Amino acid sequence: MSIAALVDVNFDLLSVGVSVAGILLLGCIVFFNNPRSITNRTFFFFAIFTAIWGLSNYLEYRFTTIFATLWAERFHLFLSTWHALLFFHLAYVFPKDTVRFPRWYAYLLVPVVASTAILALTPYVFSGITALAPPGEVTNPERGPGVVLFSVVAF
Repeated sequence: MSIAALVDVNFDLLSVGVSVAGILLLGCIVFFNNPRSITNRTFFFFAIFTAIWGLSNYLEYRFTTIFATLWAERFHLFLSTWHALLFFHLAYVFPKDTVRFPRWYAYLLVPVVASTAILALTPYVFSGITALAPPGEVTNPERGPGVVLFSVVAF
């Protein structure tokens, strides 16, 4: 491995590590400021999930086989679906201390998100990969018809 590649890998890992640590620290500070507030609790879980999502984003372009890269990208979309729901949840509760959710949230939105997250793990969203991108770059997978539903839910 060349020195330039080693520096590039270490800089990527360092920047992800600093970002994840900062997000988690901010989430803890907000949570412990008022743990009874729905906004603070939601922000805390959003921060934890954002850290996991960020690590997933970093790892998805580190695999060297088509099979591993495809599953890393599918898993990243699975996490992205839940990340989008948590962001919506945070926007819905901010800046209140307590919130009563409407019925459509539990009976419509959550099942649609759960179904889309499971769909993201199937070939209906990413059907395959024809060629891997060079190391350090994101591979462009073949999209299936389910990517439309994923895009709508994530948006």
